[in-house]
Amino acid sequence: MHNSILFSKVKIGNLELKNRIVFAPMGVGGLVGYNGNLSKRGIDYYVERAKGGAGMIRMGIAKSIRTLDVADEPVMKHIILDNRVMVNWMSELAERCHDYGAKISVQIMPGIGRIAGRTVQLQHKAIGPSENPCYWPPHYKTRALGEDEILDLIASFEQTAQIVRFSGFDAIELNGHEGYMLDQFMTPLWNKRSDQWGGNFENRMRLASEIIKSIQKGAGADFPIIFRFGLTHYHEGGRSIEEGLEIARYLEKAGVAAIEVDAGSYENWYYPHPPTTQPMALFADLAAETKKVLTIPVIAVGKLGDPDIAEKVLIDKKADIIALGRPLLADPYWPKKTLEGRKQDIKPCIGCHEGCLQRIFHHKYISCAVNPRTGNEKYLKPVKASVPKKILVLGSGYAGMEAAITAFAMGHKVFLYESENYLGGIFAKGYVSALKSEFQKLTEYYLRQIENSDIVVQTGKKVTTHDIDEIQPDSIFVATGAKATIPNIEGIDSANVFIARQAFHVDFDPGEKVLILGGGLVGCELAIDLAPKATQVTVLEQTDTVCPNAFYANRLHLLKLIEERNIEVHTNACLKKIEGNTATTEINGHSRQFSFDSLIVATGFEPNQHILDGIDFPKHKIFYIGDSVKPGKVLNAVWDAYRKVLFNTNND
Repeated sequence: MHNSILFSKVKIGNLELKNRIVFAPMGVGGLVGYNGNLSKRGIDYYVERAKGGAGMIRMGIAKSIRTLDVADEPVMKHIILDNRVMVNWMSELAERCHDYGAKISVQIMPGIGRIAGRTVQLQHKAIGPSENPCYWPPHYKTRALGEDEILDLIASFEQTAQIVRFSGFDAIELNGHEGYMLDQFMTPLWNKRSDQWGGNFENRMRLASEIIKSIQKGAGADFPIIFRFGLTHYHEGGRSIEEGLEIARYLEKAGVAAIEVDAGSYENWYYPHPPTTQPMALFADLAAETKKVLTIPVIAVGKLGDPDIAEKVLIDKKADIIALGRPLLADPYWPKKTLEGRKQDIKPCIGCHEGCLQRIFHHKYISCAVNPRTGNEKYLKPVKASVPKKILVLGSGYAGMEAAITAFAMGHKVFLYESENYLGGIFAKGYVSALKSEFQKLTEYYLRQIENSDIVVQTGKKVTTHDIDEIQPDSIFVATGAKATIPNIEGIDSANVFIARQAFHVDFDPGEKVLILGGGLVGCELAIDLAPKATQVTVLEQTDTVCPNAFYANRLHLLKLIEERNIEVHTNACLKKIEGNTATTEINGHSRQFSFDSLIVATGFEPNQHILDGIDFPKHKIFYIGDSVKPGKVLNAVWDAYRKVLFNTNND
C-alpha cells in the first residue's frame, strides 16, 4: 500500500505526522507504579508500537492532580503528571518514540466521577459536577465539586502541560468521552448545577474551555490539543448527535487542533469498547458527520483493524486520521506490514477484551489474548535457537497452531499432526459463528503462517509410535483440545440432540424450534447465531445467570442481542429427560415441557488427553497445552502455548 492515503502525511495543528495511523489511548493497568509513574516495561510497551510504524503514540490515561477522585489504597491505575520528577521517564519515552519517527501525546482526564469504583465510593471520595448515583455497585452518590475544587482542577492542567512539553511530548489529548468527569460536566443528564459550571450549553462547556486555556497557558498557544468525545451516547437522556455536532464546533473555536469521535458510555459499554459482536468501523459515519462541520482533522476510531476498511474510511473522506487501539496490541507492526503489502501477516484483534481491559480490571498489566508479548516485550521476546530441535505438535486448534509457528519462528524443525482432515480445531473454517468473524480472521492468519512456513503438516492422521520413532522429537506439545461434557440425562443420545460444535457449522439446519442446554458464553452465542434460522430459540441455564464469564462489555452486548432476537432464556432450569421431540425440565422448582426440533448441548468441556495412550515416550518431554490442560478461552490457549514453547525449547 505504498500509495495508500494511510501513509500520507497529515498535520494536527503545527504538528506533522508521517502517516495517518495513531495509537488510540488506553489505560495500561499494572504498568503504572504506585506513585503514578510509568514503569520501564510500560516504556517498552509504547516504544514497540512506535517501532511498528504508527505515526503517533498516544498514552492514556493520565491525571493532572492526585488529591481529587482517588482512594487511599495502594493501587494506582492511572499515570499522574503532577510533579516535574515525571520528566525522568517521560523524556526517555519521548526520545525513544522519536527515534522511530513517531510523535507522542498523552491523554489527560480531569477525573473518573460517577464511574468511581467500590473503594473510592466506600471512602466517600467519588466526585462529579452534581450528586449522581455511581455506576458500579455499591452505588453511593458522587459529591458535587465545590467552586474552589474546580478552579484547582483547572489550574493543575497548566503545570501538567508544562511537564508534558518540557518532557519532549508533541501534543496533549483531553478525555471528554465515555461518561467520565469531563463528559459528565458537558451532559445535562449528569450536570444539574445552577452556577456558571452547569445549566445552559455555554456553562456546561465551561470546564472544557477553561482546561483548554490552562493547557495553552502551560504549554503554549501553539501546542496541539486533541479532544476525544462521544458524538452521541446512544441512550435515554444522553447526548444527541445534533448536540454532539454543536460541541464539536465549540471545541474547534476554543482552540482544539483535532477531534476524535466515538460514542456511548458505561450504560452501553459495548459502544466505547466494541466487542467482536459489533460491526467493523461502527463509528465511521459519526466521524463523517463531524467532519462536515469542522475544518480541523477528525480522527476515526472503533474497529478499524482491517487495513482495507481503514483506507476506505479515508478515501470516502469520513475522517482524516485512523486510530487503532486493540489492533496494535494484537500486532504492533500493523502499520509496517500494511505499508509493505503484508496485510495477510497482521495478527488480528478478536475483540474479546480478555487480555486488555479484563486484566486492567484485575489490576494486572495490559496485554492481549492473541499476543502474549504485549506489555512484556523484552521478557517474552522469542530467541533464535542456537541448536535447532525437532518439535512435534499434536492438534491444530489455536494452541497447537500458536505452538507450531512460535517454535518455527525460533528456528526449530516443526511437525504438526492433526487427526481431522483440516486445521483449526473448534475454530476451523465453517465452524465459526457469524458473530465472531474476527475469530475467523485469526484462524486464517494462523493457516497462512503455517502454509508459508516449512512446518511439516499431517492432517487426517493420529500420531503413532512409528511416527514418533521416525521423527525422534526433542519435545512433544499436546494440543488435542477439549471434548464436550455430556450430562447423564435420559434421552441425551437421541438423533435430534447435538453438541454445540455441530450446531455452529454453517450448514447446520436447526429446524423451527431450538432448545439449547447451557447458558454460558457458548450457549448464548449459539442462540444468537441460530435465531435468524429458527422461529423459536430457548436457552436453559442451570444457574441463576447467563454468560457470567464474558467480559462486561461483551456480556452487555450479548444480552442486548438476546433481547433483540427474542430469545427465551430460563435460569435455574434443569433438564430432566428427553422423549422424542419433548424435553421435560424443572424451572425454579416447577415442571415444564418444551417441544423442539433440535436440542443442543452446551454444558461445558473436559480435557482430551488420551492421544498418547499406549505410546512409549519419555514423559519429561511431553507438554500439554491449551484446552488439553484445562478448557478456557482463547487467551488461555495462546498464552499457554506460546510460553511453554518459549521456555521449554531453548538451549539455556
